[in-house]
Amino acid sequence: GKNMIVKVSDKTKQERSKSTLIVGCLLLGLAAIPDAMIVPVLYDLTVERFGVSESAAHLLMAVNLIGAVLAVGLLVVFKRRFSSSVLLLASAILSAIFMAGMAVSTTWEVMLAFRCLEGGVDLVLLSVPFRLIAGAGKKDRYGGRVGGGFTVMMVALALGVGFGGVIGGESPVAVLWAGVVIMLLLVP
Repeated sequence: GKNMIVKVSDKTKQERSKSTLIVGCLLLGLAAIPDAMIVPVLYDLTVERFGVSESAAHLLMAVNLIGAVLAVGLLVVFKRRFSSSVLLLASAILSAIFMAGMAVSTTWEVMLAFRCLEGGVDLVLLSVPFRLIAGAGKKDRYGGRVGGGFTVMMVALALGVGFGGVIGGESPVAVLWAGVVIMLLLVP
């Protein structure tokens, strides 16, 4: 009798862990796609749109990473105060708003400001699925789960570059609007 209950409970835990892992990987994949979509249209979104030099165009990618680094301290505080679902919801909505802001920006400086803010929100957004992935099972399999998560993220980045090339072929700004839509898909 008692052993049967333990086995059922272990099986239930395994099934829950698998579903948590799958959800974490799907969320991570969706969250990683929009930033990579910008890469193939970087020249058009920067040099063509705002008349900046090719060297300055790379600032669009750099300020995104700067925003992420600056948000590390906030992430620590937010993770203690808010649940994963609240962080996911808020960061997906803010990311959508900041991407829309980039799409309608009329100056280079405003574009960079939105991109920097979006980088900070990205850090929070990507941390939630990684938390789900890392916690979806026994500690002895932690490295495999996190490695799998990074693999999902790399595949999503590759898909994002491909999608960006296809979507941005007609209008580079359409890539930003596609990013808005993807971010809103993350909102439960």
